[in-house]
Amino acid sequence: MTFQLVFTYRKGHDVQISCPSLGSQYSVSMSHYNGAVTVTRTAPVPTHIATFKLKHFSKSWIMFQGQEKKPLNTFLKSGVLSRWYVFKGQDGEEYRWRLREDGPALFKENIPIVTYYRKYKNEDKEYLEVYNSSLQNTLDHIILTFAIMERL
Repeated sequence: MTFQLVFTYRKGHDVQISCPSLGSQYSVSMSHYNGAVTVTRTAPVPTHIATFKLKHFSKSWIMFQGQEKKPLNTFLKSGVLSRWYVFKGQDGEEYRWRLREDGPALFKENIPIVTYYRKYKNEDKEYLEVYNSSLQNTLDHIILTFAIMERL
């Protein structure tokens, strides 16, 4: 079963990402004071997921689920001049975002499991298409790593 995580832009760079079929909703907002980005699950249970700030990749940081501030590259890894970003999901499995010309896609064991669709016309919607319903348990990581990649 597939589902979509639909993007709705609010003021500035703030975005709401929702999946009505799952009852899930996320907020990604950037502080105008210090440029830090906060990712929050607003439904079904409000939860602060992480706050991160991008500088040069090696100097960027993340505070994930109440942990101390850590270098971002301890959470999301990339090779030199790589178009891949690797992270471990909530399920302990390794996932890879691949940057493509038409938008990023998420892979597990070289099989695409999430694809990003850009908005090209006003009537189009922007969304992440999730191809496997078992990924519901790692949505927090998917949304967070997507938000980081979109700002790199």
